[in-house]
Amino acid sequence: TIGARIEAMCDAAWSASENGARLDFYTTDANASESKVLTLDSDKLATFAAGITGAGALKAGNSGIVITDTTNSSATQGGSLKLIADDDNVLADNHRLGVIEFQSREVGHGTAGYSATGNIQTGARIQAIADATWSATENGTSLEFYTTDGNASESVVLTLDSNKLATFTGGITAAGTITGNVTGDLTGEAD
Repeated sequence: TIGARIEAMCDAAWSASENGARLDFYTTDANASESKVLTLDSDKLATFAAGITGAGALKAGNSGIVITDTTNSSATQGGSLKLIADDDNVLADNHRLGVIEFQSREVGHGTAGYSATGNIQTGARIQAIADATWSATENGTSLEFYTTDGNASESVVLTLDSNKLATFTGGITAAGTITGNVTGDLTGEAD
């Protein structure tokens, strides 16, 4: 009975100019029940079949990614998600450090109702952009918040810059009190 195995598989038709391959990792549970746990593909991607667990630190599955920090709580502890740009090049002004995108498939309608033929589109995103060329003494970064309107038309709605300024591209609608220096259109109820 096989307890575990690692299998090398072609992921493209091999030729003089194509040699794509992947590694598949299998484990066995119960009565000789093998299942693929991990795939390392030729695009340098790791795909876990069920989830990732590391002392309960990270779990990924159909319900999403859960990051758990089980150390004693403090001002520096807590679940953490890091998006790291590390390509040994200078991070220049207006380069992106990372992005979180909220996406879904466009609904296609066929004779049987829903069809999965629509494209995946971004509905909103939050991205970090360098607002100066980075160095040992300069790490200025802005956060940009985008929403989508109409036919995949993305636009920046809010920018939080390294000068502690919030810039809205549209008007500001408020149901309560706004304090501080505000420029531009302001509509809503004032207390």
